[in-house]
Amino acid sequence: MPIPKPREEEKESEFIGRCMSDEIMLKDYPDQKQRAGVCYLQWREKDKMARGEGKGVGNEPVGDGGTTVCICPDCSNEMPHVKGRPCNEHQCSKCGAYMIGK
Repeated sequence: MPIPKPREEEKESEFIGRCMSDEIMLKDYPDQKQRAGVCYLQWREKDKMARGEGKGVGNEPVGDGGTTVCICPDCSNEMPHVKGRPCNEHQCSKCGAYMIGK
């Protein structure tokens, strides 16, 4: 029952056409007006939905995963993790070794 999501660089007309003809959408939303409404809503909401902001089932949010601190395996120097950039892309400011997640 997954509703199609717009792809990067996909134009609105391309997404709506793909969404409207999706096999699961045709089964779950046989009424064309309802299916169109769901597809257009997906398109309008595409920029609002970011990772971790979806609708859950009432449990506590699980967060984004990963670490909040990068640590040097050689000298134990620590630095805050930069979201979206792996620790192993950072070099330790003290000894130059590549950092790892704590």
